[in-house]
Amino acid sequence: MMGRASRAPIQSVGGDLSRKTSLVGRGLKNRLSHAGLRTRVLRWLAVFWRMLGFITFAGVAAWLLAIGPDDTSTNAVFVGATVLTILLAARIHRRMMGKEREEGPRAVALEQDLDLSLLSVIAVYSLVVFTGGVDSFARPAVYVVVALMVVFHRPAVAITTVAVALGLELAVAYRMGYLSTHTASVAAHGCFIAAFATLYHLTLSGAVAFLRRQARSVTDSRMEDLRQRAREYRLIVSSEDSSLDVQGGAGGREKWIAAAVEEVEGALRSGLGVVECALKTHTVALYLLSPDEKSLRLRECISDSEQVSRKPIAAGEGLPGVVLRRRGPVRLCGDFRGAIYYSGKTAPKAFVGVPLIARRPGVSDEGHLRGVLVADRLEPTPFDEADERLLSTVAAELLRSMEVERVMGYIREEKDEKVRFYRAIETLNLLSKPDEVALATVRLVAEIAPVDFVAVTLVENGEEGSGPVMHRIAEVMGSGADRLRGEAFEDNAGLVSNVVRLGSTLPGRDYCEMERKVIFSDSLKVRGLSTLKVLPLSVSETVVGTLVCGATKKHALVGDSVRQLSVLAMQAAGAIARARLFEQTEKMATTDGLTGLNNHRRFQECLASAMASSRRYERPVSLILTDVDHFKGVNDTYGHPIGDLVLKGVARILSSEARNTDVVARYGGEEFAVVLPETDLEGAKTIAERIRARIEAEVFHTEVGPLAVTLSLGIAGCPKHGDHKQTLIEKADQALYQAKESGRNRVVVCR
Repeated sequence: MMGRASRAPIQSVGGDLSRKTSLVGRGLKNRLSHAGLRTRVLRWLAVFWRMLGFITFAGVAAWLLAIGPDDTSTNAVFVGATVLTILLAARIHRRMMGKEREEGPRAVALEQDLDLSLLSVIAVYSLVVFTGGVDSFARPAVYVVVALMVVFHRPAVAITTVAVALGLELAVAYRMGYLSTHTASVAAHGCFIAAFATLYHLTLSGAVAFLRRQARSVTDSRMEDLRQRAREYRLIVSSEDSSLDVQGGAGGREKWIAAAVEEVEGALRSGLGVVECALKTHTVALYLLSPDEKSLRLRECISDSEQVSRKPIAAGEGLPGVVLRRRGPVRLCGDFRGAIYYSGKTAPKAFVGVPLIARRPGVSDEGHLRGVLVADRLEPTPFDEADERLLSTVAAELLRSMEVERVMGYIREEKDEKVRFYRAIETLNLLSKPDEVALATVRLVAEIAPVDFVAVTLVENGEEGSGPVMHRIAEVMGSGADRLRGEAFEDNAGLVSNVVRLGSTLPGRDYCEMERKVIFSDSLKVRGLSTLKVLPLSVSETVVGTLVCGATKKHALVGDSVRQLSVLAMQAAGAIARARLFEQTEKMATTDGLTGLNNHRRFQECLASAMASSRRYERPVSLILTDVDHFKGVNDTYGHPIGDLVLKGVARILSSEARNTDVVARYGGEEFAVVLPETDLEGAKTIAERIRARIEAEVFHTEVGPLAVTLSLGIAGCPKHGDHKQTLIEKADQALYQAKESGRNRVVVCR
């Protein structure tokens, strides 16, 4: 008694709080409902406005075309023209102000384009009708309006506009009596309208396409020139150009190349300017060796002469060639030849040149020739040793500026790589399902490597030596993705199976005959690849899957690309292992070990969630509690193994008879529970009767012979029997008790 008295106030307070919370929730729901209603009303008003526009100008146009200059009053003409003018002006104003372009300039709604086009065509034909009809001076305006609408709008709108224009042309001709007397003329005029619009569209489209190709060509040419200069400055090497094709990385790398080249050339101009001011030169020029070291190319020059040649110079010719061969400074004064960097008859009388030699710190080699820095004077004023030292110092500084940019590029690449891997690890660590990890891995590979095909396979079973090893293609990107995704195949002699067995990357080198190589299985072939790498997804010494990467270009996956993929594969393997462990832990925490159904804890969570949703959205939820009749007798007579077999069979039938949205759980012992969201008592009773009949008809074949059992079921529903979890369970339990007391093998709904 004391316990009940002490609990009563708490229940009362809880009930008041629940009622207050319910009132607040209903008030919020009402406000949200009103807001949704306002949104729907505004949406329908917008639709009505657009429809009103179509109806109005179509009606006005039909009215105007139905009357003529002889049988209409000035007021009618004025009213019709005014209405059409206002509508047309409003549409054009809204279009120019962008009020109808909520999704951007390229996503204008079809009805908006059609609205403006048809209104313009009808307006111009109305003008034609009121200025003389077929013989109107305004008739050429039809061509202009139709052509403009065809050019600036999408094909569906353009075709509709031309069709409406032809229809109005026929209507005007019919009204004026020309259709029967001048049929050929009317047909020719209609054909001319269609041909004029088509040719205008084709001409302008061709011009636009030509300009786009030209702009693209200029951009590509500029970028290729930047790459060429970057290679000469040794900011990149030829093999690195392929990295520009990496998805998501080309734009950033091109920007870096442009910025680095601009920075280096700024330093070159400054250095040459210092030389010009200090040495009073006629010409000072920097020549760099081409990547193949066969020619010298002029990269920067300050000269009073316009005869400095921009053409490449053979690496061994003239005075620049002498400087390269000597690998040291050269000074000349007087009459000499060899200034081949002039295209005219310019003959300098003093010359000094120094080589650009890149030496690595701490290495005592001769260094690597990068080019020459030359200076000359037209007067026979010789360069002295101090001038030579100044030129050598400037040459060293120019080399240093190029080296700094190159190093900065490496630092940038390493930083970007670390950022990518940090984001990849962060992304993978947040995922809790193996298939989600596979999808994220495929996307990350596409971002960091020049690949055209990526797939992640998972070892589904056989990890512990039990059962055959099966592989499943969890995610794939590239050719045949839809065909391959989700497919499973047995262990075979293909690359994926071998990688899982060996735990190492295959193939070890580039394989030329990729068409003949089996990647997954004989029935799951991939074509069109010239480069392939299959990496193991290993955790400790266990291979949980593979990462398959392929490219259509040869030698696309070498060096750093393979290293990055290996690191990503290691992270993906760890994420897959964690996701599987999480799934196993979650399954153990929520699943009954004997029947495979949800356990009692999971049942309590699902029922609480279903009832909360029921209260929030005012939707019914029902609960079925079941009990195997005389189950203690089964255990006592046949033993617990037979009892376990019966429980497994009952669980199987419950799962098969319940719907996908229902939650089936083992409540405890021989009791089971079914939570039925969005289901009233009548629906729950129908499902319960189906379950009862199926159990009654089932025969369990055991070691001691066939065995049959029956089931008693009790049903309670929310909100009729209570809107709290414990109340609903108690009501369903009472109904179950009544079913047992009234003879068992029956369904009872709580009263």
